[in-house]
Amino acid sequence: NVQINSRTILSTLYVYDSSDAYVDLPESGSPNPVGYLFRVDPANWRNPMLDFAYSRGSPSGRTPVGQTDESCTLNLDEQTRLDVPCIERHYTCQGSKICPNANQISLCRPHSTATRADVSARLALDRETRVTSSSPRATIFKKTAALLSAIRRAGCTSVQHHVTALSPSEQIAVDFVNAHNERIRRGYQPRTPRCEGRIVLNRDHFWMALDCSYDVLQWILEAVLEEDEDEITRIEHDAKCARYGRLVECQTVANFSSKRVVCPFDHRDAEGRLYQPQMIKTRCAVTFRMFEPVQEYRVRSPFILVTIRGLHTHPVPLPTRTPPRLRDCLFQLFEKTGADLAGLTARRFLRHPVLKSFLQEVFPRAVCPTLGDLHVSLANRAHLRSYIDQVKALFYPYGTGLQGVRHLKSLQDKDLPVEAKYIRRILELDPSTGLEYSDDEDHEHESLKIVICMSPSGSRRLAMASYLQSDIAFKRVIGYQEFELAAWDSESHQSITFCRAFVTSETAETHCRLFEEIDIIFQEDCGYELRFYHLHAPHRDFFHGLILLWIGDHHPGQAKGLGLFLQKKAQLLPVRLDLAHPSKLVSQLSLYEHLHRLFRACEIHYFRNIRQCNVTEEVRNLMRSLSCLEHTDFEGTVGEIQRLGGKSGRDWVKNKVDGDFVFQGICWERSDIHQAIWRAAPRHTNIAEIVHHDVNEEGTKCTLVNGLQKAQHYDIMKLSTLNVHEMHGIRPSYKAGHPTENTVQTLRRK
Repeated sequence: NVQINSRTILSTLYVYDSSDAYVDLPESGSPNPVGYLFRVDPANWRNPMLDFAYSRGSPSGRTPVGQTDESCTLNLDEQTRLDVPCIERHYTCQGSKICPNANQISLCRPHSTATRADVSARLALDRETRVTSSSPRATIFKKTAALLSAIRRAGCTSVQHHVTALSPSEQIAVDFVNAHNERIRRGYQPRTPRCEGRIVLNRDHFWMALDCSYDVLQWILEAVLEEDEDEITRIEHDAKCARYGRLVECQTVANFSSKRVVCPFDHRDAEGRLYQPQMIKTRCAVTFRMFEPVQEYRVRSPFILVTIRGLHTHPVPLPTRTPPRLRDCLFQLFEKTGADLAGLTARRFLRHPVLKSFLQEVFPRAVCPTLGDLHVSLANRAHLRSYIDQVKALFYPYGTGLQGVRHLKSLQDKDLPVEAKYIRRILELDPSTGLEYSDDEDHEHESLKIVICMSPSGSRRLAMASYLQSDIAFKRVIGYQEFELAAWDSESHQSITFCRAFVTSETAETHCRLFEEIDIIFQEDCGYELRFYHLHAPHRDFFHGLILLWIGDHHPGQAKGLGLFLQKKAQLLPVRLDLAHPSKLVSQLSLYEHLHRLFRACEIHYFRNIRQCNVTEEVRNLMRSLSCLEHTDFEGTVGEIQRLGGKSGRDWVKNKVDGDFVFQGICWERSDIHQAIWRAAPRHTNIAEIVHHDVNEEGTKCTLVNGLQKAQHYDIMKLSTLNVHEMHGIRPSYKAGHPTENTVQTLRRK
């Protein structure tokens, strides 16, 4: 018996002297209330009632603004032990939601104390009821009920072609279903009008596959859709005798804070119509009162008193609410994930090292602690995802897509020095014209998007590269393909990525625009344009500072895009004779002739495609023989492939001939590439595949912002490794990376 003022005596007082303490199912008292005295951190003042699982609301009130209530004897100044001015707030318990067909008397037994064990006991009783009534026939009946409910809610899934003529009785039934669906949708309206026709078992308009394993399901469907009332009554009566179905008591209960509007199970209304009844809110007269000191006294009296009076007349609520203290802790963990935050999902967070390390510190004796051990509400991944989305909205106010990248670029251009810039171009192009959209232009059709990432140090290293490799990957960023331009650094014996881009198209025009932008960025960083051997070498034996060869796979968009870029570049040069054929001007070369002088097709891709070709092994060997330096009878071998390979062989040859770059890219004598360059260059795109694999280790299926940030981290780390090797001689591994080691390893693999 603790008296707090002239009107109130507490039957019990619980004191929590730690600011980290929280209570989710507090005890209540009648007629005298139960009190909870919480110590609160003045620097992080919080309402302890937010931890309660019980929902609170109106009738509610507080001390009028500007007035204080000094009648609480428990809020004392810790130094003078005198009462301090307090503000009083009061709320009423909002109860729970239950199905109107549930046994409200048994579910709403009054209680003043509750624990999670009480919740577990109720759930166990519900589970036992379901298990005892479980049978194969009950399972089929439940499937039928779910299917009928879905049919009734979805209706005919066809688009409305004309207005359906309904009889007065049919109109009443349709209005009833539409009103019910409107409550379920909570204001959402379908984008396109749906057919309002009556659902019948007719495969012409409404079709649903029913295989032979659904014999019972089909005759129940027929009875309901054909409105055979006698048969429906018999089916439901048999189900009730077996303790399942629509006529037995429902067990559906939800917290008041739940968004659930209707019971998920079908029941019948007073007129016998099937529907999902709206959940009813139980009444509860329990009152919560909170006494907290006014702001200027919170340091000297850091306590909040909560009193709870009355008996709860509703089911014990589920502990779905995460205490604010734990929520704040989660938000801090989200922030610690760094670049992973942009692509963070509930599943990724549950396995993230930041969370695992935190849980191991909190639960040092647990073998494998989970987030549910911290609080049971966090076992709900959708609940966890809502918290993740809140933090994402805070750190990425423009989202994690293209607009989010634009925001990152604006921050980069504003705050970072030129040397640290990484996001260099963000383009949105009209796919029909290739022209860039203006910022205020509204475009209905899907635009072509290009995001180019390239650092100034990457440009300078590109200037020293002789043999480039390019490739496109698909699985790292959702909705985008990732282009990478890479090479092998012969000094440090490491792969290096000069540039990467995220694109939404792989056409030749897209690649051409991409290469043009890379060239412009290179000029910004190095002061001169990209230089190619066949365009800029003063004579055939000059190789220094030039791109000698470009290796790629057999994708026509990438190769033709490179040819278009080179063709445009050549037409801007002064009058210059072609090194391979001095009778020609480089400005007159076609895009394919440019490829014949620069592009080499990946040998591994070539052989892999041969393995997939539906021809005999003899024909495959003929195909393989075409990949060489010189061939004794190239045209004759192509003819033999067409003759012996049948349709598959002819299609294979046609594909290579139409492309007009593959045969020239696998056989030196068919190309116009300097023989020394051909022999010195790699025969494959393994380096491009390696850099794709390495950056994929940072994470796949990322959002655009997340994928870009992970790529930036990887590229900076790679460049740092190269700088350390050049300045201090430290390699990333104990292996020297000498060509001999690589050759030995290759021979052992074979």
